[in-house]
Amino acid sequence: MGWPNSYERDQNHRERHQSQHGLRRDDASRRLWIQNQRSVAGERPADMRVRSELQEFQRRSLRVEHDWNLERREIQQHDTRDQGWR
Repeated sequence: MGWPNSYERDQNHRERHQSQHGLRRDDASRRLWIQNQRSVAGERPADMRVRSELQEFQRRSLRVEHDWNLERREIQQHDTRDQGWR
């Protein structure tokens, strides 16, 4: 087997990063399914639990995005610092 191409490598990196935060690839499809169920049948008592799960998922995915942005910002700061020393 050859080396993974860049898309596969990025995908693996993303999945590893998400799994550290308890996110799985099927979470997005589950969220879509939840939204579809709610729009088809209107609100049911079970939707309360589903909505809280959805909010929890969104909170965790926001935290992952936040971590990515922090990492990117740190890298950019290091880059500008290096240029200052040249």
